[in-house]
Amino acid sequence: MSGESAGSHAVAGAFFCVLSVLLAACQVYDRSATRSRDQSVQTSQDSASGDCATDAGCAGDTCLEACNGRDDDCDGSIDESAADSCTLANARAVCREGACQIVRCTDDYRDCDQDPDNGCEVALDAVEHCGQCQRACSAEHGSMRCVAGRCELDSCDPGFADCDGDGRSCEIELDSDPLHCGGCQQSCGFFVESPNAIGVCADGSCHAECVPGFGDCDGELDNGCERSLLTDSDCGACDAECRFANAGAQCLEGVCAQRGCATGYADCNADSQDCEQSLSDTTSCGACGQRCEFAHAQARCNNTDADYSCALERCDDGFESCDGADDNGCERDTRSVEAGGEGPCRPDPGCEVERLGDRQLFFCSMRLSWDAARAVCKKQRGGDLATMGDAETRIFLLARVNERVWIGHNSLIAENVWSWASTSVPFWQGRENGRVIENRYARWARNEPNGSGRCGALTANAEMDDLACSTPQPFICELGPDRCPEDPEKFQPGQCGCGNDDTDANANGFAECLD
Repeated sequence: MSGESAGSHAVAGAFFCVLSVLLAACQVYDRSATRSRDQSVQTSQDSASGDCATDAGCAGDTCLEACNGRDDDCDGSIDESAADSCTLANARAVCREGACQIVRCTDDYRDCDQDPDNGCEVALDAVEHCGQCQRACSAEHGSMRCVAGRCELDSCDPGFADCDGDGRSCEIELDSDPLHCGGCQQSCGFFVESPNAIGVCADGSCHAECVPGFGDCDGELDNGCERSLLTDSDCGACDAECRFANAGAQCLEGVCAQRGCATGYADCNADSQDCEQSLSDTTSCGACGQRCEFAHAQARCNNTDADYSCALERCDDGFESCDGADDNGCERDTRSVEAGGEGPCRPDPGCEVERLGDRQLFFCSMRLSWDAARAVCKKQRGGDLATMGDAETRIFLLARVNERVWIGHNSLIAENVWSWASTSVPFWQGRENGRVIENRYARWARNEPNGSGRCGALTANAEMDDLACSTPQPFICELGPDRCPEDPEKFQPGQCGCGNDDTDANANGFAECLD
């Protein structure tokens, strides 16, 4: 090869090499540009649908990074300059882990509620948080202020003062403190020169007051409190005599104490003072509340050497104690039967009473006809001439009768039919040879009844006899219990029973209920 030819080949080769390098570089650039364009397109797409400008603040067309854990400015970094968006009250803040956090509070402020969103919200010159969170300033009887983080007394309530000067409380009440009366250090001690007296403070002024147990009874402070109030004549107060009615008394430590009641008296109201109740009174006979009471009567309380007993003093008007017993009082209404009463205790003052079970038998000595004698007996409600309806009654009468007397059998309703006046119940029909009716009791004297009369008498042998009704002689009345208490018309059941009339229209001696 010629030298010219060789040189041409060398130049051509060098050019080719340069060209190859340039082509390769261009290919590289082209791929880089393509990749850059693709990334730009992708970034633009991300900006439209991702973090960019979603939460960030904007300045013109530029998105600003906010403290939220996101890439707001689409530069591939998260929160890299977001501290500028962390603006908290009274605090320096940083962005950490997508949130603003307080680094420190400015002087004289604190984050007392531990909430970073409102920053350091408390000023440390407030009385509720003086110098640090929750340290409140308070003063008894006064108000406080906070100065340079320390509590100081601001003012005292009216009538109070900070006499010890500690600046923490108004501890002295100037109206009543004897060492600071009306003002600090104004003492009432000058009154101690009066015997048995001390200085006291009232309404901010000094006054003298007696020590316990003494009194200024003469009103002269020059001699102090001159009298002891622990005596029986001045017990607890001047001239307060220690005494109680009907009781002993003693002054104990200025209090008058009862030392027991006098004999015959009691402290029934239990006030430990007067023994106000006499134990001889009918309301408290021998003991408090033990009353003496009797029906229809006035009572009295007997006291014999402290032995107390209730007794019936007298009956109320219109009542008598027919049985002589106190416990049931004056049990009988002695008004006449016509006036609604029960009649006298005895049919007549001339009658003597005897008891047979629940019956009263009155042996009357005045001599009257049978009708007159019965009228005397009937002065008592339920009273009538006596009935001898059984052997027991006959034996009782036999021991007490020594002459012929009227009793209640008669044949006045029907001739030869004998019945008892009080019940109208027939017990015998006929004369001496008659018969007993329904096995009822009859004890006639020999050959009686013989028709000598239609009224019944009792012989000295306690046997029945018939006699002219007008014959005057003694009589026996009877009063038993009311056996028909629900029937105002009947005292005894009679022939037809309580509540039924014993009407005998045909006058045969037997009521219609038996005919």
